[in-house]
Parts: sequence; structure tokens; C-alpha cells
Amino acid sequence: MSTKEKILAVLDGEMYGYQIARAIEDRFGGRLPVGHGILYGALSNLEDAGYLTSRWEDDAIAVAERRPRRRYYQRAAVHPTASAGPEDGA
Repeated sequence: MSTKEKILAVLDGEMYGYQIARAIEDRFGGRLPVGHGILYGALSNLEDAGYLTSRWEDDAIAVAERRPRRRYYQRAAVHPTASAGPEDGA
């Protein structure tokens, strides 16, 4: 199963990258088999292909919690046909 397919399998509502990585590890066992760079590249490719949408959280939330802003991803309301599926590979 490709990284893109795993992302789509675990994505539940709005999730940020680290949550997605943990969900992949929990569902498919063990550590994420690819680096986080591959994960974020796959998220970007899925968004470019119309499978996902994303948004940056409000700056004030991140400042209040003293951490970097998070980018949240979710399945697109309208996405390419399921038969096409995400590209093979990462």
C-alpha cells in the first residue's frame, strides 16, 4: 500500500501532519516506514490532485500554545473519481 493510500485510509476529519503520521503508525503497525518528508510530499501531491484540502490554523492559537502553526488536512468534498485512485508510490 502506498503512502498516499495509507493517508487516505487514516484521514478522519481534519488532521495535521503529525496526527496523520501517528494514525498511520497505529493502523499499519510500527514506525512510519518513510520519512516525514515523504509524508508531507504525499500530502501536497494529494492536495494538488484534488483529494485533499488544507488550511493553516489561526496564528493566535499557535502563539497561545507556544508552538508552530499546524496545517490541517481533510478529504476534499468533491474529489477525482475513486476508480482513478491516487498515483502509485509515495
